[in-house]
Amino acid sequence: MAAYFAALDPMTLVRALPGNVAQGIIWGIMALGVYITFRILDFADLTVDGSLATGGAVAVMLIRAGVNPALALVFAFLAGMAAGFVTGVLHTFFGIPGILASILTQIGLYSVNLGIMGKSMVRNLMKAGYEVSIYTRTKSKVEDVIAEGAVWCDTVADCSKGRDVVITIVGYPKDVEEVYFGENGILENADKGTYVIDMTTTSPKLDQQIYEEAKKRGLHGLDAPVTGGDSGAKAGTLTILVGGDKEDFDTCLPVFEAMGKAINYEGKSGNGQHTKMCNQIAIAGALAGACEAMVYAKNAGLDVDVMLKSISTGAAGSAQMNNVASKAAKDDYAPGFFLKHFIKDMSLADEEASERGTKLDVLEDVLGICKKLEEEGMGDLGTQALIKYYEK
Repeated sequence: MAAYFAALDPMTLVRALPGNVAQGIIWGIMALGVYITFRILDFADLTVDGSLATGGAVAVMLIRAGVNPALALVFAFLAGMAAGFVTGVLHTFFGIPGILASILTQIGLYSVNLGIMGKSMVRNLMKAGYEVSIYTRTKSKVEDVIAEGAVWCDTVADCSKGRDVVITIVGYPKDVEEVYFGENGILENADKGTYVIDMTTTSPKLDQQIYEEAKKRGLHGLDAPVTGGDSGAKAGTLTILVGGDKEDFDTCLPVFEAMGKAINYEGKSGNGQHTKMCNQIAIAGALAGACEAMVYAKNAGLDVDVMLKSISTGAAGSAQMNNVASKAAKDDYAPGFFLKHFIKDMSLADEEASERGTKLDVLEDVLGICKKLEEEGMGDLGTQALIKYYEK
């Protein structure tokens, strides 16, 4: 590292340029060094930001005090590294937002009923230091999070104005259209420069449309569906699949980090939703397979719990077997994820596949079974209710 800085020879720059220009160049060199080092170490963006702010201030202070610029650069680099480390520790272990996170402080979150997922996401955003404004169709259902510090808004429009970020997580594509478009929608009422993030699992084409309309209005659109269910939302460990412009993803990363652990940039607008379609396609087969194994075990006279524990640690193990199907073995059908919403997701995936000339036999079979269960009044049960089809 010392050889690297020696090769840059900042003293030559200082002798050749006016003082203010030299300061800027030295600050830039120091910043680049800190940034590259932290990237190599795979530190979060917020630690990089903390390093640049601290290191840059140290560099300017020392140069103005007459310290040799090369020495000032070394001290600034060390100070920046120390600040980045402290920032990372505070964020990772104590949930304190970094300097970059503080740029986006005002968040508006709209949900149809702020139910299984939404409340936990709001709580985690508030824990991370964000001021969160919320709107749902039924205020009485969110009195608890309002009491905890969320700010109530009377309309979608009010929830969109004056926010740095507006997040939506609703039920169906028609709900997404309703809240984004029209004179009372998000796109018409969000301030220029606002980041609008749809975390609903919805049509990729719809979120691409939102992205294009947002861009026309000087807004930044991202599609960011999640997976991980109610337990992931509560624990702040959701997997978040993001599509849109990379620079917008980078800016919003601290917001995503407040709600999830596996934050994945999938590429252009709509790619987050396409990745979520892949997720739901894979779940359909895994969940059906687990349910069929349980029915077979029962008919073969096995202890279903023992069977699940035995095979879940081997090649057959999956999150669906461990966290979802195992609930059915205990006759627990409380929804971590509603069957009716799984039907919606599988229908979207099947539609997208059909448009591309792809036939997904397993998905279609599971979708057909789930639709039959919904017709029998089981749509509000968890997806583990799939086993009821096999138990008939």
